[in-house]
Amino acid sequence: MLNAQEIENIKEMVNILRILEKVTKEISGQRYGTMSLVIPIISCIKDNLSAITPTFRIGIELKKVLTDEVKGRFEFIEQNFLLSISTLLDPRFKNIHFKDAVALSKHLVFIQSSINNMENSTPDIDYSNDSSDSVSDPSQVDLWGYHKELAQKYQKKYIDKSNQENQQNLGHEITMYLSTPVSTLNTDPLMCGKN
Repeated sequence: MLNAQEIENIKEMVNILRILEKVTKEISGQRYGTMSLVIPIISCIKDNLSAITPTFRIGIELKKVLTDEVKGRFEFIEQNFLLSISTLLDPRFKNIHFKDAVALSKHLVFIQSSINNMENSTPDIDYSNDSSDSVSDPSQVDLWGYHKELAQKYQKKYIDKSNQENQQNLGHEITMYLSTPVSTLNTDPLMCGKN
C-alpha cells in the first residue's frame, strides 16, 4: 500500500511525463509524420518542461533529467539542414521556433539562392495560402500552447529591429512568405499551396 507522500510523488511524476505522452500521441496519431514537426515539438517540449515547477525531490530530479536529455540530444537541432528547411517552408511554423539566429540566417540564404536558381529555369507559378480554424486541445497538457503564443506574437509582419539585416539580404519571395501569418496547426502543409 502506498502512503500519501508516495502517491503525491507519483502524481507529480505523471504530470511531468504527461508532456512526453502528448508528444508521442501527437506524432503517432498522424497519417504521416513530417520532418517539419521536429523543431517545433522540441521547442514546445522545452517550454512545457520549464513551465512545470515540481515540489518534491523526485519530481525535481525527473524534470532535471528530462531537461538535460532534451538539451543534450537536441541542442543543435536548428543546425540540421533538412529539419530546418522543412520547418521554415511549413506554413504552420515558418521561423517562429528558431532561437539560433546564425543557423536561421544560413538556411534563409539557402532558400533564397534556391529560389533564384528556380527563377532562372522555370516559369512563375502563383501559390496562395490555405487557412483553417485553430486546433482545440481538450487534454490537460497543451503541447502546442507555446507554439500558439509564438504564432500570436508573430502576427503579420516579419520586419522588426532584429530582422532588418536579414530583410535586406533576402529576396521578395521569402520576405513575402515570412510576412504572412503562420497557418493553423490543423492545416495540411502539403495541401496549403494547392488552392
